Amino acid sequence: MCRLLHKRRYWVFDSMSDSRHPITNVCRRHTECACYTVHHVALPLLMAAILVCSACGRDSRPKPLAEAPLREIDAPALDRLLEKHRGKVVLVDFWATWCGPCVEMLPHTVELQNRFRDRGLVVVTVSLDDPDNESAVRRLLGRHGATTENYLARYGVGPEAFAAFRFEDGALPHLRLYDRQGNLLRTFAAGDAPIDPREVERAIEKMLPRLECRSPSR
Repeated sequence: MCRLLHKRRYWVFDSMSDSRHPITNVCRRHTECACYTVHHVALPLLMAAILVCSACGRDSRPKPLAEAPLREIDAPALDRLLEKHRGKVVLVDFWATWCGPCVEMLPHTVELQNRFRDRGLVVVTVSLDDPDNESAVRRLLGRHGATTENYLARYGVGPEAFAAFRFEDGALPHLRLYDRQGNLLRTFAAGDAPIDPREVERAIEKMLPRLECRSPSR
């Protein structure tokens, strides 16, 4: 949603109807991408500015997939994956299809990838389902349009998985946020209270640079 920053009016001449139309096109998307209107702009240039603004504030809502890609992973492989993504901020979401709060949290995790990918965020999902439940995991990820890096823990469900991934509380959902050097910066664990998606988003925002796009100037 756009929020008006200024209330000054600009006028564009419509050659088809010989009339003028007021516009207040200065807006800012919630992704912190700022767009600016050019004073006394001609209609073709205004259209170009609108296209730039649209690209800058892309729709972050994921599109459903027939079936999301999924690979197997264990704890050492996850460590190698984090090493591979050095220089990026990485969010790892441990979840399972049998965990109601996990399934509720998943769309938010996927949307974070779509919103902040261009600013240096990588999102990894690790399902703690049994291997024979792989098709259900794929379908659920696909339903939410998960173009994230998706994995199925080779340990399946049980204490082995929690021990291998070092879950102190043994509860899901469980999210971990790593900085650009691969250091664990923050853990979001269910514990006694639900995870607040807004808190996860704020933590990510603090670690990512802002991107700005401006409309073309004359």
